[in-house]
Amino acid sequence: MRDKKLRVCLLEELKKKQVVGFPVEAGKRGALVWTDKGALAVEDRCSHDDGELTGGTVDVQTRQIECPRHGARFDLITGKALCMPAVTPVAVYPVEVQNGEIWVTVPQEP
Repeated sequence: MRDKKLRVCLLEELKKKQVVGFPVEAGKRGALVWTDKGALAVEDRCSHDDGELTGGTVDVQTRQIECPRHGARFDLITGKALCMPAVTPVAVYPVEVQNGEIWVTVPQEP
């Protein structure tokens, strides 16, 4: 099965908002985040309790996002859970900027 490429937003929109949530497929969402290294995308789901990460705090320099519900932090590059209560990583998605638009590639499961 082929990966799905999604146009999420314009680069300037992301820079103004810092985090943009986007639909991946039925029941799944992604979080596009602006950092000091550019745009990064992860699954918009805390692996601890399935809460959304989009409302969380982003540290643009360490490239981490904190779940707003219980404080679990995730590395935006690797998806690794960095502190309790989360222990399981979240998915990360490749990001491309083309002509001022941000595109995220989401792997499709067979």
